[in-house]
Amino acid sequence: GGMKKNVDEAIYSLTTRENGDDRSVQIVNPGNLIAELFTKKGYGTYIRKGYDIEKQPIRSVKQSIVRGVVQRAFAQELLDDYFSDTRRIAYVEANTKGVGIVFPHTFAQYLDVLAVDPEYQRNGLGNDIIDSIGERIFWRSKPSRKDINLFYFKISDGHQRFTAKDGIVYNGFWKGLQGWDP
Repeated sequence: GGMKKNVDEAIYSLTTRENGDDRSVQIVNPGNLIAELFTKKGYGTYIRKGYDIEKQPIRSVKQSIVRGVVQRAFAQELLDDYFSDTRRIAYVEANTKGVGIVFPHTFAQYLDVLAVDPEYQRNGLGNDIIDSIGERIFWRSKPSRKDINLFYFKISDGHQRFTAKDGIVYNGFWKGLQGWDP
């Protein structure tokens, strides 16, 4: 079997798309490439079929679970009254390993929180949440958050650094806003 079997299974998975179009194949995590190439056991093939993301009004989410994901992802907590603004909409992964929380606007959604449990980061969950939110979206991130900003630079259509009213510097990002004419 070995690698040929893995490649054949990957091709089959990608071409049949039995469970939807959201899938990718990664023969090996780039950090494990040396072990994959030069050991008998290797690290194996990873086939990702995508995550189930559910859109919910903020009042319907299990607050303690969402708070836990945010705390693990950011090492800080949401404000006590965070869930009191009922305009927010949550995009929650089925096993609550990630969440995106947005404010809907007429021209685009504002992504207020994108939190992925650390053990699920770099596995496509953040991307799936962003894709579930919709075509037009904008958000901000502090420049000091280098790892997440690298991800944001990769997935966004554009960005701009700005200083907010409170004097804090942010990177502003957007996706799907090209050609928009209010």
